[in-house]
Amino acid sequence: MKKIVIIPARGGSKRIPKKNIKIFYGKPIVSYSLDASLKSNIFDCIHVSTEDKEIYEVVSQLGFMPRFYRSEKCAGDYVPVKDVLIETIVKFEELGNKFDIICLLSATAPLVNADDLRNAWQQFESSTMEYPMLAVSRYPVPVEWALETNKDEYFIKPVHNELFFKSSHDFQDKYYDVGSFAFFTREHLLSPSKDIKFIPYVLPQLKSVDVDSMEDWGTLEKLYAIKS
Repeated sequence: MKKIVIIPARGGSKRIPKKNIKIFYGKPIVSYSLDASLKSNIFDCIHVSTEDKEIYEVVSQLGFMPRFYRSEKCAGDYVPVKDVLIETIVKFEELGNKFDIICLLSATAPLVNADDLRNAWQQFESSTMEYPMLAVSRYPVPVEWALETNKDEYFIKPVHNELFFKSSHDFQDKYYDVGSFAFFTREHLLSPSKDIKFIPYVLPQLKSVDVDSMEDWGTLEKLYAIKS
């Protein structure tokens, strides 16, 4: 089976300008994902999907020149990442390269290392691959205890009144997408099921930071310092 890892890294990040190549402990943050992909020895191809010339040049200087640019159609703020993956594998097939396994890896996941990718791939490979695999982490408290604000944000209230005072022992563990990586077969992407299910690959919370704000970036820096 031919395997590709696709690292989406568009240039239009607004909350953290140039997030995907922002310097993180002396290196562009995307370099950590590139290094983990290479050291995992899993992939036949490592591809950064970007429409941005600066990002293209940075990853090329790191030794990972993208085969082609992402289209502007797939570079908007609200384009689903699945569309980016499909565009990428279809373009590769037009160039004569067909991949059976596709790994989606975040450009801002320095806490994910080669061992994480290898272990996840081994778990996925040993499964039936009926469903894609998603890196997740366990919610630290029951989601049934969630609170929401009113329109004026004057007060907060339980989303589920009848569940709010129940013991945590009354609920099953729930998990969330940590935004770091996932494994798919080609068929998962090109012939998706309407029934959304994933094989979970559970990461510890100390590796589960989805970077959407400078506060998240600060948390990532602190966790990386602990890990190092």
